[in-house]
Parts: sequence; C-alpha cells; structure tokens
Amino acid sequence: MCIAKLLFSTVPMNGSGVVDHGVIVYTNSQGWGNCANGITATLPFAASLGRRIIVSIPFYQRSFLPPDGSPDWPKAIIKPPHDLFSAIEAYRTNMFGGERSDETRSAAKKWMHDVEWGIIKYEEPAYWSSTNMDVNNGGVSYCLKSALGVPEAAKCLDDRTDAITFAGLVQRPSPVMVEALALIRKRLSLQELPPGTEPHPGAWGLRTPGVYILALHFRSIPQGFEAIANSAEVHRGNVFLPFLDAAENVAQHAADLASCRGLGELLIYFATDHARALREPVAERLSKYGRVVFGLNEDEVGHVNPDFFKNDFEEFDRKKAACKKLAAEEKFDVNHSMYDSCRLMEVPPRSKNEVELHQVMGMAEWWILAQSQWLLSAGSSFSETAAKVGLGPMGAMERFGKMRQFKVGTGAKFVHDTVRKDFDGPNPCAEVLAADPTDAKLCPNLG
Repeated sequence: MCIAKLLFSTVPMNGSGVVDHGVIVYTNSQGWGNCANGITATLPFAASLGRRIIVSIPFYQRSFLPPDGSPDWPKAIIKPPHDLFSAIEAYRTNMFGGERSDETRSAAKKWMHDVEWGIIKYEEPAYWSSTNMDVNNGGVSYCLKSALGVPEAAKCLDDRTDAITFAGLVQRPSPVMVEALALIRKRLSLQELPPGTEPHPGAWGLRTPGVYILALHFRSIPQGFEAIANSAEVHRGNVFLPFLDAAENVAQHAADLASCRGLGELLIYFATDHARALREPVAERLSKYGRVVFGLNEDEVGHVNPDFFKNDFEEFDRKKAACKKLAAEEKFDVNHSMYDSCRLMEVPPRSKNEVELHQVMGMAEWWILAQSQWLLSAGSSFSETAAKVGLGPMGAMERFGKMRQFKVGTGAKFVHDTVRKDFDGPNPCAEVLAADPTDAKLCPNLG
C-alpha cells in the first residue's frame, strides 16, 4: 500500500503548468481497455523511480476523481517532451542488447540497484507514457519481480499488485459517473442505496443487497460504432453462438448460486456495442434463468474514443445512401448480402455532446462490469481490465470467465476462469470462491 500512496499522492505543479517529478499517462487514439493496460504497464516503472502518476485522459478524468482526495484534476496539464519508456528502453538496449530474451535476472536486478543508488538517473521534472504500448514493454513486471525475488509462476502476486495499484485509480467515481449509474439503476428498477452504504458514492456500480449480478460482455463492431467497423462483421455468428452457449451454462449456475444464498433476484446484465443485433437473442435465451437487462439506450452505446475523421463520415454517408437505395428495391430482403449490414447500422457521433455521452455511458458500463459478482467475456481488454478491479479488494467479483476458443456447441468447454484470491490473507494465492466468507463456506462459486 505504501507504493500506492506514493503513486497517487498529490501531484504538485510548477509555474509552467507541468507536473513536477511525475509521470503523465496520455492516450493515443485508444479505447479504455487499452488505456487501462497502458496504465498498468506504466505503474511499476513509475513506482520504481519514485514518481507520482497522473492519468491525463479526458474521458477517464470525467469519470473518476483523483485518488489523492482532491476535488478535481489539475487544469494545466501539458505533455512533457520526455518519454519514460523510450528512456528506459534505450538504456536496456545499450546495456543488454536488443532482444528481450537476453535479459537476465541479474541484469534486471542491476537496473533496479542502479536506479535506487542514483547510478542511473531520470532527472527530468516530468515524463510521459503513451497508452498504446505493449503491456510487457521492456520487461516491466519481469524487472520488478526479479528485483523482489518473486517466482515467475506466482502470477497471483501480479494480480494482487494490479488490484492495489491500478484499482486505486478508479476508487472514486466522479459526480458525472454517479449520475449515470443512478440513471441506469432507476431504469432497471433497482433500489437506491441509503447514503453511507458505499465507501464512495457509486463505488458499488449496480450492486444491490438481495441481488446477484451476472455480467456478460460481447465485443462486436457494427457500422457506425467506430471508424474500423467492417460491414461483414455484423453478427460474428461463429463467435456469438458459442458465447451464447457458454452464457447459458453460466447463467444456470448463477441462478443456482443465487438460490443457495437466498437472494431474491439474479440480474443478468448484457453489455455489447452491437445492441441492435445481439440484445434480443440474449434475452430470448437467458430470461428463464434471471432478469436480463440492458443499462444503456441504443443511442448511448458507443466507443469512448471513436476516432472518426472526415473521410470516415463520408464513407459512412456513402454506405447509408447505398442502403437507402437498396431498401427501395423489391428483392432487398433477408437473403441479400447487405441486408443485416444496412438494417443494423448504427449512427456515429458527430457532435461533442454525442461523443461525451458515449464516453460517460461507456465508462459507466465498464464500472458495472467491474462491480458484478460474475463476469463472462468473449475476450476484450475492456472486460479484462474490469475484472482486474472486480477480483481485487475494491470489488466483489468471484469469477471471471474468458472464452479461449469458439466452436458451436461447445458451451463452457473453452472458457478459462479466473477466480477470486485471498489477497488480504496470509496466502494471497489461495482461492476464495466468494467475496463474503460466509458465502464462500456455505455456497461457494464453483463455476
């Protein structure tokens, strides 16, 4: 925790509006999942250099308050000229060669030793770190584990570090986030929590006494959702159907679990960027196990960083015009190759207000996933980073399932599960199958 206190201490500013002695994390046209991974990669190096960290990502700052307790983020943040990872990578390459496989434990320990004793100096007042990097850039976790003598196999210790450090950046939902969560809670007819129930307003997401939340996340790319959308990738049926099989298997177990614990309701929250195409089949398939809900209206579903440019809008308008022309033809029916692409096309955000609405609701939905009790994903950095928070001390998640292979009819056969660990106990690698010790003993989540 002392490392977290260092990383998240109050960030002083100098007269030029630059963070003094810190590391600023910027985004480079990335969604929140990739941003979160980039932050995770930056945290260990910032800690090893004894520097504070500030995440200068607008949609993140709109969603969460500073972890140091400040009421708002500093206003005058500018990007410093010094790239932290370039500096570290240049040193590593010069000393130990260009191949990461050449790094040895002794080399990592030497780097850490030389930093600690001032032989290697990073003296610039502030560095920046882009989020579009390899999470393992320069052997981030390897260097720290080597210096601390942590066995390579002890992945649970990495998870514990993520739970304490990265989760510290999202411990205080902003008033904007709290308002979005309250709106979704009202839409879904979930009771309001009495003041003081949560450690911070909005900290529980949609968690409610007497309700078990199974969250499902399926990443798809409809036209209009983001610039890289591919019209041929509307349903991704060869991926979606196996996911639906697995979701039904998990929903049945979750229903039994909720019943065992005497909870009044199983809430099945389905999150997807392709709401128009995929919500209905999920509701039809899973409603017999619990109440299937969708927190966002269709016009609120969008990428937190859509990155549309003029030519993207022009291409979208051309396709929209082509669809309108096809719709007037007599033979334009379900058998036409463009039918689904036209019928399920989304409308991209064009105004600042539309973009900000998508950002706020997208971040709110990520937080809802993070604060669920069970999360199943078809595989995305969006849901994986939510699980980092949920499985840690700030969440109540018991199990995170990620699809490893997609084959129709396999159900849960190819789901890889990560279960809750006893991070605060004497053995942080020990599995605990519920956040509540009584539930873990009487009604454990065995998957």
